[in-house]
Amino acid sequence: MPKQLTKLHLISDSFDIIHLNKQYSRYVEDGEQLLFIGESVINLLDKQIIDRLSELDNKYYALKADCKCRGISELLPAEVEQVTDIKMVELTLNNHKTISW
Repeated sequence: MPKQLTKLHLISDSFDIIHLNKQYSRYVEDGEQLLFIGESVINLLDKQIIDRLSELDNKYYALKADCKCRGISELLPAEVEQVTDIKMVELTLNNHKTISW
């Protein structure tokens, strides 16, 4: 059985780097996971956001179907792991808490 993690952050809104920093400092702790879904996957094209996420001690993902339907699957940086719906369910089950923002 996989190790229980603390929290999964399910991010669905579009935002800028200032909003990311504000939300991150309020809600996210080291070692937690972030899953970008819906409109938020567009944020992963922003170099400032990717650079900031890369500095942090958190794993982040993008929902593959949302990237594909927006035509950005091939444009995302290599460090963004695109996951299937099945992996999204696994992430949800392997964390004791899910926070949406």
